[in-house]
Amino acid sequence: MNKELLEEIGLTKSEINVYLALLELGSSSTGKIVDKSKASSSKIYEILDRLMQKGLVSFIIKSGVKYFEAADPSRIMDYMEEKESKIHKQKQSLKKIIPELELKKTLSKYKSEATVFKGIKGMETAFNDVFKVLKKGDVICTYVVGELDEQMNSFFTRHYQKRAEKDIKTRTIFSEAGRKWYDLRKHIKNFEGKVVISQATSPATIVVYKNKTIIRMGNSDNLLNIMIENEFCAKSFLQQFEELWNQETVVLRGIEGIKDNFMNMLGELEEGDEYYAMGASWFGQTKEMFDFFKEFHQKRIKKKVKVKLLFVAGTEKIIKKHRANYETMGEVKFLPKGIYEGIQFNLYKDKVAFNIWKEREPIVVIIKDPQTFKTFKTYFDMLWNQDTTVSKGWDEFMKLLLNVIDEIKPGGSYDVLGASYANKNLEENYAKVFREMHKKRLEKGINARLLFYRGHQSSIEKHKKEFYEDKDVDIKFIPYETESPVEIIPYGNKTSLVIQEEIPTIITIDNKKITDSFKKHFEVMWAQNKFTKK
Repeated sequence: MNKELLEEIGLTKSEINVYLALLELGSSSTGKIVDKSKASSSKIYEILDRLMQKGLVSFIIKSGVKYFEAADPSRIMDYMEEKESKIHKQKQSLKKIIPELELKKTLSKYKSEATVFKGIKGMETAFNDVFKVLKKGDVICTYVVGELDEQMNSFFTRHYQKRAEKDIKTRTIFSEAGRKWYDLRKHIKNFEGKVVISQATSPATIVVYKNKTIIRMGNSDNLLNIMIENEFCAKSFLQQFEELWNQETVVLRGIEGIKDNFMNMLGELEEGDEYYAMGASWFGQTKEMFDFFKEFHQKRIKKKVKVKLLFVAGTEKIIKKHRANYETMGEVKFLPKGIYEGIQFNLYKDKVAFNIWKEREPIVVIIKDPQTFKTFKTYFDMLWNQDTTVSKGWDEFMKLLLNVIDEIKPGGSYDVLGASYANKNLEENYAKVFREMHKKRLEKGINARLLFYRGHQSSIEKHKKEFYEDKDVDIKFIPYETESPVEIIPYGNKTSLVIQEEIPTIITIDNKKITDSFKKHFEVMWAQNKFTKK
């Protein structure tokens, strides 16, 4: 056996020998384990304890004596997955402190050129230096402003206004946590601001002007401001500011990344704005995400932001159940089957956000580019305005008929122009689909008016008791026969044409004018013919 592999995953040689000995011995006391594994008798309990902590060994007590047992070898895989999970969490925690470590390294270069200011008064002294250094038309750049307490916000509100009065230009980057401060300042003269979405965090806010840099850390209870007067340092921080300011692509990961993306999007949109979602879906999502999107749409509606949602096929029932979330200040349509399952595009302002719903770790890629936005918006409009879709197959035919019944209100009528069972070879296949449709129709209390093609009298007679007799169905016949029947089903604003072949083809036209025309044609033909079956 390759024991080195077990060492590589974190087991010591003594742990490996003891575990392998237990696998062979079964339930055993320490004496036998020591003999079999050649472990030190003075350390055997220590080794067994470490193995128990790793979930690889357990014990029972018989007559006051401990008997140890090896866990199933598959537990080693569980142990590996736990280690991977722990390492992943450690990596995420490490990512959060790396900016702070890098900042410490940067500051160490400029100790002799740095002045430290503590507390609110110290901050006021540090920031008022701006008015000594900058003149009309000069620029001060700040990043990244997050949460502020009220005392600090009050100071900076006055400071920004004073800059405006002196015609000093301000460029500030805010995090999502600082969006409310951006909203308060965005109407100030000579102010430019942006809210960036990022999972990276920083312990400090950087302020750059001329050859000076102020690094602000903490809140008003524990505030530290470090002023560095060094041209190279200022240029370095300014370069970072410009890269962040001009950033065109952002990548976010995990469920929190999905949430951050949606809330950032909502934060950027104003009352009356509209965003577009292509490939929206509920597939594979958890209760956590259901609750999140419910809250998100409530906030969207409250803010009076509009939306057009193109959901993937197969989500019709669940969307209908939660339609208030989507149809208030919104419109909903569905994509043909197989398009964009597992990926959603959000279009807003000049951005395109790709939400990729991977099972283990969702990914969001946000691209800020007017041309990219325009390209995807054109594609969205093409799909949104598409009034004809084509689908094939028995599942699609079944789904169509059940959706038609869903859209008809109780007491309404299910009307078919050119009802048919295709031919004798396919009769049972079509009867199977009709059986489910009629069952649902009766449960919902919907009548049926069927204008059959001639030549199907024997099929009707065969299924009379099951589908038609005392089933709220009226039957008439079209006064001509055809070998290639096409069922025409007008409902709502849509008309579906079912080409009844070995594999049915469904053509659905979403056009009120066309549907009204078919409905009128149906009524005329219905009125011209006498009942033949009931």
